[in-house]
Amino acid sequence: MRYVQKNRRIYDFSLCKLCGAAGFMTGTCAISTCMACETPQCQSNGGGNGRCSVCYVGLLPGWSGNAKACRYKGCDARAVAVDGKWPVCAEHLEKRRPGYVAAQLANRDKQWICIAA
Repeated sequence: MRYVQKNRRIYDFSLCKLCGAAGFMTGTCAISTCMACETPQCQSNGGGNGRCSVCYVGLLPGWSGNAKACRYKGCDARAVAVDGKWPVCAEHLEKRRPGYVAAQLANRDKQWICIAA
C-alpha cells in the first residue's frame, strides 16, 4: 500500500507505473514511509532532498543524509523531519509547529490516493 498523487501523469517512458517517476528503477519505485507523518509513498517522492511530498517536512528513509540526530541542545533523539534547515525529532517538531503534521494528513486525501501495490 502506498499513496500517490491523484494528478500524476503516467507516460510511456515512466519507469514507475504507479507514480509516473522517471529514474533508474525497473517496475515500480521502492516504498518509503515518511518518518514524520508515517505515509507510505514511492521513494522517488523525495524529489532530490529526501523529504516527504505529503507533509513537506518529514524525512524519507533511503535518502542520503537523513540519519541525523535532532539539533536541539541536549536532545539525542533521531530526527524525523527538517524544520527550516535543521533536523528535528518528533517532539521538537510538534513544539515548533503544533498540529502541522495532523493538518497535512487531513489534507492528504484531497490530493493523494492510496493504491494497494
